[in-house]
Amino acid sequence: MATVIEVQAVTGRKLGAFAQLVLFHQDCDGFPLTRSRNPIKQEYTLQCTCSLTLRMREHSAAIEAFEATAADQQPRTLAAGTYLSSAGDELQVVAKPEN
Repeated sequence: MATVIEVQAVTGRKLGAFAQLVLFHQDCDGFPLTRSRNPIKQEYTLQCTCSLTLRMREHSAAIEAFEATAADQQPRTLAAGTYLSSAGDELQVVAKPEN
């Protein structure tokens, strides 16, 4: 089973600005993931209210996948080793459907 993260397109967003993306854990409670950046480790931590935690390097293929999905709305599966997940599952990034 894969963990699916939805990326909500933000209009007027600067390309390559991961910090401006709004991310959701699919099939969870609908609240955006909280995001923190550790400048010393140069990594982002994403957390869901369900206790899912994801960590990824600031300049990594995982971050690029989130940004690319926000730009072109195409789903992506992140390569193993580009992120750490508390769920231990494969990580997929998809565009959040419009309501």
